[in-house]
Amino acid sequence: MSQSVEEWWEKNKIDMFWYKHRKMMGFNPDEPMNIQERLYWKRLNNEREKCLASTDPEYAILRAPYFDKQLFLEKWWDKLNIEEKEKYLLHVWGNKGGGNLYGYDWWLPYFNEVGFLTNIDESLPTKPVTLYRGVVPFFSNGMSWTSQIDLARHFANSFSIMGEKKLYKTEVDPEDILGIVQGDVVNYNGKVEKNGLEYVINHRKLRMIEEIG
Repeated sequence: MSQSVEEWWEKNKIDMFWYKHRKMMGFNPDEPMNIQERLYWKRLNNEREKCLASTDPEYAILRAPYFDKQLFLEKWWDKLNIEEKEKYLLHVWGNKGGGNLYGYDWWLPYFNEVGFLTNIDESLPTKPVTLYRGVVPFFSNGMSWTSQIDLARHFANSFSIMGEKKLYKTEVDPEDILGIVQGDVVNYNGKVEKNGLEYVINHRKLRMIEEIG
């Protein structure tokens, strides 16, 4: 029996994540680690150990490597007040990388508990909104969308280790919008390319997703 895309992803997602991370950090993921990369990982591991030992959620969550931030948010969540939950959830979401290492479902209880989140002067829409997303087909049913079609097209034209990306469109109801956030779009070399408006969507409520390019 042939392997489904979902089965392939579950089997390979960790390797794919580290491949992407090494590339983002400027290392060659197709070659063995060199001295510089080993030193990088040593520094990162030292910081991670400090975060694990810390009794201060602010230190642990803010200082943790981006791929560990979900771990520390989960660790401290029940000890945070509502203002801290909003603050750190926005921070962790903004540093999520692909956002799917833990699976999209991981995010839903946190967003559902705090309610609609935004880091700009943006209120929850009162009417359905048309949104766009540039991604490989397997991740078309994701949580990160934008009202800016040019931004979605930028992502559709960006590098992917999983094949050709497509441009998608959908329409979402206000009650399915978990947050509206603004932040920098960073390329694989760590350079800020543009400022983007991101709609965080409950992916389980997405209806028709149309490929438009």
